[in-house]
Amino acid sequence: MKKCVRIIAWSVIGFCYAPIFVLLVNSFNVCRSGAEWSGFTLKWYQGLLSEESIWEAMKNSIIIASLSTIISVPIGTISALSPCLFAYFLRFSKNKILKPTTFFLNKMILTVPDLQLAVGLLIFFSFLNVGLGIATITISHSIFSIVYVLQSVFSRLSLIDLSMIEAAQDLGAQPKTIITEIIFPLIRSTIIASAILAFTISIDEFVLTFFLSGPTSPTLPIEIYGMIRNGFPPIVDTLAVLMLGFSLVASWAFQKISNDR
Repeated sequence: MKKCVRIIAWSVIGFCYAPIFVLLVNSFNVCRSGAEWSGFTLKWYQGLLSEESIWEAMKNSIIIASLSTIISVPIGTISALSPCLFAYFLRFSKNKILKPTTFFLNKMILTVPDLQLAVGLLIFFSFLNVGLGIATITISHSIFSIVYVLQSVFSRLSLIDLSMIEAAQDLGAQPKTIITEIIFPLIRSTIIASAILAFTISIDEFVLTFFLSGPTSPTLPIEIYGMIRNGFPPIVDTLAVLMLGFSLVASWAFQKISNDR
């Protein structure tokens, strides 16, 4: 039975990661179609240097990801550390109504499909006569990323030993001092990890960007989508591999920093 379960598990893992392996191999393949292996080459990576549209899209992606991270991390952290939520963690941690309701409202955006959220934001911006571009993409990415930051900080706050806060209160510490001298140092690593996660999510986000981007603000995922509409050029493989490498590094950093308690 154990052997059967092991075989099934490795089969599922292999099925999930096989396309990534194919992308990696084809990014070094001389054959343009990728139908067969014709030899090793680095010309597809060298070709990236001359693709101005890709570098422009990458610049837009980095700008949007940076701005959305700068917006979402402080808002998500402050929301979790607001006086209302701070009191909630101190006095209402066993409340059977407040706690489930709070987490339900925070997770609604995660459960709503990206398509519905994108259409809703598009209608909202159209109603306000706001032109689509980097600003609208940044706002949508920030809304989406705030929830991840909020959930990460919530999870870390739930692990804090409340006896330290109670001791500080007994010694006369004010709420501001408790937050800055006790709470914040304990959640600093979580905030940094949340920033990495928010940046990565923004870089990879496609659906929201597709609906809310203007003609002069393509991001890297949108540029890749445009390149494969009329074929599948080899340079797409190289871009996919580079983005995969960035995601792996970001995931490793997120896990490393999150485990730093």
